[in-house]
Amino acid sequence: MILYILRGSNMLFQTEEIINFNIDGVSLSSIDYWSQEARKATITTFYTKELKNILEGTDRNIILGFHTLEFHISHNNKTLFIGVLPIGSFTIEYLTPSTQTIEFNLIDFLGLLLLLADNHTFHLGPLTHPVNIIPQIIASCFMNNQNNDNSNPPLVRQLRAALPALSWTNAATTYNQGIWHPFSVSNYVIYDYHNDYINANHNIPLVKNDIIFGLYVLNDSYYIYFSQHLRFYQFRPPQYYEYFRYRIYKIYMNNITLIDQEDLYSDDINNPISIPLPPFDLANYIYGIGNYAIQNNKVIYSGPFLLDNIQTNEDDYNASELLSEFLLLSHAVLLNLNGSFKIINRIDPTHPYLIISDPISASFNESEPSDQPDINSAALSNTSISDSVNRYYKNFLSNNGLNQIAEIVIIDNQLSSLYSPDNLPIPSNPYELINFIFIFDNHYIYPKQIDYDLASGKITITGWAGPFIQNPI
Repeated sequence: MILYILRGSNMLFQTEEIINFNIDGVSLSSIDYWSQEARKATITTFYTKELKNILEGTDRNIILGFHTLEFHISHNNKTLFIGVLPIGSFTIEYLTPSTQTIEFNLIDFLGLLLLLADNHTFHLGPLTHPVNIIPQIIASCFMNNQNNDNSNPPLVRQLRAALPALSWTNAATTYNQGIWHPFSVSNYVIYDYHNDYINANHNIPLVKNDIIFGLYVLNDSYYIYFSQHLRFYQFRPPQYYEYFRYRIYKIYMNNITLIDQEDLYSDDINNPISIPLPPFDLANYIYGIGNYAIQNNKVIYSGPFLLDNIQTNEDDYNASELLSEFLLLSHAVLLNLNGSFKIINRIDPTHPYLIISDPISASFNESEPSDQPDINSAALSNTSISDSVNRYYKNFLSNNGLNQIAEIVIIDNQLSSLYSPDNLPIPSNPYELINFIFIFDNHYIYPKQIDYDLASGKITITGWAGPFIQNPI
């Protein structure tokens, strides 16, 4: 095992003289299914002059309660832990007057984020994507002022500069939005053509204001069509103004995407606008995954709700509370194995399978699902969203057959014997097993925690389990 200590791009210290260590497993839930905690590690080594200078001497640097140091713990060329050292989190013990040891109590980048987020506010706009907003909140916590800090650059940015492995840029790309449809809506407005309406005004008569508005189906996809044709005309003195606009939106559940548009204008009565034809067979109702209907100037939707851009109350919020709210809404967790934040689904049936044939031990115990979480809906304009998600959560595990807690133990030298039906490479780092679904004895196991004991080589897989059914969720 090797301990590395970095500050930015500079390697300040490394040692293989590890006296003692303890590293938390990778977990998607704490004691309560709905919560998540920072990962911790303790590691003891000899307190050398180099370390004393870094921690107590001229190289000591503290920002916002943390040493500006990044700690890596590696074993057999595998990174097992990356984290930081809060102030007051090391203990020095004298073995002899000239020989001391030091024990570091480290937390991972998730722990650092949660501590920074507790003292940071984030401005939320009127529309928010509950997953895509999370990297923006993370960036704000690590890059913007904290507690009215007016230093230049902000202190938190100076702390971030000391942590080369820290990243959040692609955090949202690992989330599978298509598997989380926690509730349905009825008569939900997905489009109002007043948002595209031409509000031209001239001090001459308006002689035409034609609106074509409807729904249509093309190649099994669903669309909204809106067009408006305006004409102002005065005979004497002659004046002429003509406008035409159309918009086409593609619909998927409660989400719409603008795919085509055009705006035309003419003030020459001898050169009027050539109006393009609307789609054939515009309808007032269409039926797909849900139902869509024209209601006056709006398109309303009834059916499964996709957590896309949702209406939020524009205001400043505590960043930690926002992270908690949006992760719960999305049934997601923040994972940070190698310094890069990832947002992943707490349970994802699209993860690849690994088949275990000969574990050291295995057990399955019936488990009562946890109580539903209490989602703080302060940021949501429509509280029915959080109410529906709460109800969906309550029966999620039991409705999907996950009524057992499994514990499977294998040895690290058995990793290569695991079988992938998709012929995927087996990870050599045990903690990366969190990204798989396991099959053993006609049970499937969705891991919620991976523990690794380096001394014995034991890898303990703990997860939610049920009788095996192909693609059960």
